[in-house]
Amino acid sequence: MMVAGYSLTTVAAAVLAVFCIIELGLTAHVANRTGDFSPDSINFLIFSSVWSLLVLAYLVLAPRFLPRLFHRFAPAALLVVTSLFWFAGAIAAADRLGTPDGCSRNGLCRSWQAGVAFAFFIWAIFTAVTVFEGLELRKHNTSATAKMQTQPGPTPYANA
Repeated sequence: MMVAGYSLTTVAAAVLAVFCIIELGLTAHVANRTGDFSPDSINFLIFSSVWSLLVLAYLVLAPRFLPRLFHRFAPAALLVVTSLFWFAGAIAAADRLGTPDGCSRNGLCRSWQAGVAFAFFIWAIFTAVTVFEGLELRKHNTSATAKMQTQPGPTPYANA
């Protein structure tokens, strides 16, 4: 499936990168404001954001620039682990936060709520990409993320 000339996997990787950067900012803000008493669930979401950015960099760059380091099963394994990290982190952060009624207009609490919401969005997107990757691997015995590097993007000019 193509979106504006790009594969769905490429678009999902771009959206995930943006969401992970937003999540990193939100959770780092909460960790900074809580100081030395930063909850473990927030620290885990910070780790998950950095881990996800590294995984996305590997999935996007390795097939093109380091093909010897790219194994056909590596994307599926990395995506499964990353999906599990996000699910665990989002559940832990939501549990630690508690009910939404106690937040009122507290900026720290609102940042935490936004971080939990983004964590669940990221988990859902990573899970969808994992399912697509698994289906592609089962169907063609190749990686969908490797294919996203071989498909040309749109040409900016007709005669370029």
